[in-house]
Amino acid sequence: MMFVIGFSVPNLCQALQFDVFVGYGGVVREVSWIPVTCEVMNDGPAFTGTIEISGSHLGSKRKRQLKIDLPTNTRKRVVIPVFHSSGGLASWDGRLYDESGKLRAEQPSIRAKEVSWEGIIMGSMSRTFAGMPKFPEIRQNESTMQPEIGRITLDQFPTTSIALEGLSSLYLNSEQALKLNASHISALSEWIAGGGHLILAIEQPTDVLASDWLRPLSPFIPESVSQITVGSTFFDWLADVSSESVPAVSAGSARREVVNGSRRGLQNDNSFAYSRAPRELDFETGELPIVTGQLVDGDVLLEAEGIPLVVSAERGRGLVTVLTFSPEREPFRSWKSKTWFWAKLNRVPSEWFDAARFNTWGGSSIDGVFGSLIESRQVRKLPVQWLLLLLVVYLVVIGPFDHWFLKRIDRQMLTWLTFPAYVVVFSLLIYYIGYRLRSGESEWNEFHVVDVVEGQGGAMLRGRSYASIYSPQNRRYNVQCEVPGALFRGEFLGANGGGQGVGEASIRHADTGALAEIFVPVWTSQLYVADWATRAALPFRAEVVRVGEGYEVLLENLGAETVESVGLVVGARFFDLDGVAGGEKRTDSIDSSLGIPLREFVTNNSSSYERALSSRRQALGETMRLNDVSLHSQVSSFISESQGRGRDARGFLYPPGMDLGALAQRGDAVVLLYYPNHSPIAPMNGFSVSRSKQGTLMRLAVSPK
Repeated sequence: MMFVIGFSVPNLCQALQFDVFVGYGGVVREVSWIPVTCEVMNDGPAFTGTIEISGSHLGSKRKRQLKIDLPTNTRKRVVIPVFHSSGGLASWDGRLYDESGKLRAEQPSIRAKEVSWEGIIMGSMSRTFAGMPKFPEIRQNESTMQPEIGRITLDQFPTTSIALEGLSSLYLNSEQALKLNASHISALSEWIAGGGHLILAIEQPTDVLASDWLRPLSPFIPESVSQITVGSTFFDWLADVSSESVPAVSAGSARREVVNGSRRGLQNDNSFAYSRAPRELDFETGELPIVTGQLVDGDVLLEAEGIPLVVSAERGRGLVTVLTFSPEREPFRSWKSKTWFWAKLNRVPSEWFDAARFNTWGGSSIDGVFGSLIESRQVRKLPVQWLLLLLVVYLVVIGPFDHWFLKRIDRQMLTWLTFPAYVVVFSLLIYYIGYRLRSGESEWNEFHVVDVVEGQGGAMLRGRSYASIYSPQNRRYNVQCEVPGALFRGEFLGANGGGQGVGEASIRHADTGALAEIFVPVWTSQLYVADWATRAALPFRAEVVRVGEGYEVLLENLGAETVESVGLVVGARFFDLDGVAGGEKRTDSIDSSLGIPLREFVTNNSSSYERALSSRRQALGETMRLNDVSLHSQVSSFISESQGRGRDARGFLYPPGMDLGALAQRGDAVVLLYYPNHSPIAPMNGFSVSRSKQGTLMRLAVSPK
């Protein structure tokens, strides 16, 4: 796929400077959106440019474009999210064209440091470059598993929350927080509510008190500045292997928290690397400047002399962790064990620092599950046995039968006519069989997976819209997602399927959303995905209350559309509830013993996924499809529970936030609402089709009372 990214421009035009910065300070994650910053300095004549990025590692004809006006003597900078599908050999080619289509600048083979899908990236907006956090080196057999720090400058900070989803956490110094503009704040707030983990270090109390957005977000309200002697507080916290550095797990880190344990090919030898962090007398006896104040909510993870040093609290599906000291000042800045502090705060498994063995190869894509659910049923495949039978019949006809027949009529010379005739007949037969199996009417199907996060005055909706198109002819189609800030990508096939899906597409970014022109070959079906986030009225309200050995569940449909089925995950069990009509409000009583263990529910219902994905990748063979959209979309929401059936099995890969297993782990109840024939956004097809269907799965997370 081609992407829009930034890079340095060669000497094609002396009056033009073109710089590109890929990822989070040059660090990118596999199977996630990453930001690409493009900076253009034009000292020459004004022109309207088009930035185009293509992925040389994809081997396809996909490109991502952005138009930009470039007046004389101006410098412009844009941040463009790009989906990074696979790791290992990734590189990008960047080009800048003018309005006439002339190439003005080019930079091939742009590379970045890659982190595996299971790995950890901590973004850093430190006050100084020297104040950046750092992780200790892991003992590893796979370099892409080394936790990385990605420095993010103010100019490179994304203006959409989706571009932040590749981060495991973000370190933000309060001085830098004051420099963020409204777009940055909106993106950051949405990212936290959707599952991000913000680590905020307070430099001065006024940094928080003077910020209208930071003060209500912080679980700690600063008041004054003091100094304390920390003694062995930090060392004891690191050495306490039973303690949790963060009391809950963010949705954005769900895949890592579930898969990074010993179930995923790690050798757990019961050694605890954190306890081996060296003690330092100078640090323990030195005075640490801290901010004192009031605890609003959350949990105190680390304290000294009764004064909180690290406080963490849930915010929506995410976390905000506050450091009441500045890690960029002495004596913490010179503390030799500070790398272990950052590792534990980011929940890097202790095993990683010992003789860990990682499997970062292979893995199927969850995109294929949704593709199997919504792709056209008009297309069928020719079974291999029928193909072999046709081949045998063909060989018999052109060989023994032709020889016997011509000898019987004593016209052996006619073989020069009969042989071409057989070829023509069998060619027409094969075309007819292919026509009967694959021909049909144009079809466009959509399915939307929407996370609903309740907030003040409404809700934040984070959507992933899967769209499948079947074409009865070679044709180009215009597709658009009319949600501001929406992003568009092709199907990710997974490492087992070769990475990014093939196909030709031109994807354009605009203020009103994402637009794409895609080419679909005759008699084929292709899958594309739109990622978007917006604010809207709360569509559904749910409450879960513990009552004895069970629960009471309040369900209130605030919309007019009927919810056909409701799934509830609470207490590590799955419950299948009745649907809820539009405007209906009811309370259900649930006996905990009647639920299905979540892992059993997911494992049993996902056993056929690999067969379905294999069928989609093959032109011939079994026509295997998944049919129950409601069931399999619910199962896919907790696909991490199917991992670990084999010690070295990588299982399914999915973008951050797709899996909700971490929410269930931290004790939240997850409500899954299936709406048939309903879409939360306008249809994305900018063309008419003969067949079409749509559906939506909305996912709510609530804390049981």
